[in-house]
Amino acid sequence: MSYARRFTSKKNKVTLEDGIIVKRHQNHDALLREASILEHLYQGGLAVPVILGLTEDALRLEYVEGPTYVDLVDTLTPAQAGALVDWLA
Repeated sequence: MSYARRFTSKKNKVTLEDGIIVKRHQNHDALLREASILEHLYQGGLAVPVILGLTEDALRLEYVEGPTYVDLVDTLTPAQAGALVDWLA
């Protein structure tokens, strides 16, 4: 039996299953948008998870150990948020 670790997410069910992140979306358009953004960021050289698969309701992603996006965003100072916005622009 495999064990699935669950991660905090504001809108989706995110689990680690057999070493792969599975992010289940309720909104297919949002899933496609996230996949497109991740691919764009990856192609730009940003260290984001590699997309391993895409189904009708889920993204399968490379597991990258470390803090999650939700954890980081919730702890950013205004100066850090501004620097991130400038960097992404």
